[in-house]
Amino acid sequence: MAVFNRIGMKQMKVAEDRIIQLNYEDKAVSLLIKELQPVVFQKNEGYCCVLGPDTQAGVAGYGDTIQEALANWEDAMKRRMRNPDDRDEVALYAIDMLQASNKKVW
Repeated sequence: MAVFNRIGMKQMKVAEDRIIQLNYEDKAVSLLIKELQPVVFQKNEGYCCVLGPDTQAGVAGYGDTIQEALANWEDAMKRRMRNPDDRDEVALYAIDMLQASNKKVW
């Protein structure tokens, strides 16, 4: 199941009790994560970070720690934005958001 984020892109719905609340204003948080604000949640023994309707269609990162999941997600997001397909809703959304904020991070 997905919900719509503030701009209308479908975002994966995760049970509230599994979501990790991040401080997106923290100086340690990368610009890409600050701007796109992916959801981070507990998954089995580790963590998952995702932007998009689900982990298959969206961009996902995994790790044993929150920081590993965020770093894995950031690498995957940068790869996906380099050569986006015209139908890649998540990559195009990310590029549009970053262009609107005048910040190139990939």
